Amino acid sequence: MRYTYECVIPLVIPFMEEINIQIHNPDEYECDISRFIFQQDNAPSHASQWTIRELKKAHIPLLEHIGNSPDMTAIESAWMPIRISITNTWNRPHTIEWTDRAWKAEWANLHQDKIRAWVCRMAVVNQLVIEHKGGNEFHA
Repeated sequence: MRYTYECVIPLVIPFMEEINIQIHNPDEYECDISRFIFQQDNAPSHASQWTIRELKKAHIPLLEHIGNSPDMTAIESAWMPIRISITNTWNRPHTIEWTDRAWKAEWANLHQDKIRAWVCRMAVVNQLVIEHKGGNEFHA
């Protein structure tokens, strides 16, 4: 429920509305341009009844996908190295404040070259996903 009320309602819904307005001029009739579709993984907070209800209420279409769908964003590559670094440096933070400080500090310590490499790798991953017609049956 926290994800819904702290992320989806104040951030995701306004963002989706804004990008749809930018591409779909409300003063013009453009029936050949589809609205953006929102995609998220099946993490419990993402698949919760509260999250789905709020997205439907906001008329945000969801991309349905299988649980083993490929990660299509560069940010996915950052999570494990950051978690490892936090564990090594911060010794497993156990309060919200400590965790927040640790994540922000480790995120700030990420080198731009590493982030660029992850972004560049996504071109290869996307091409492999297309060639394999979806799924995780490839190794990039």
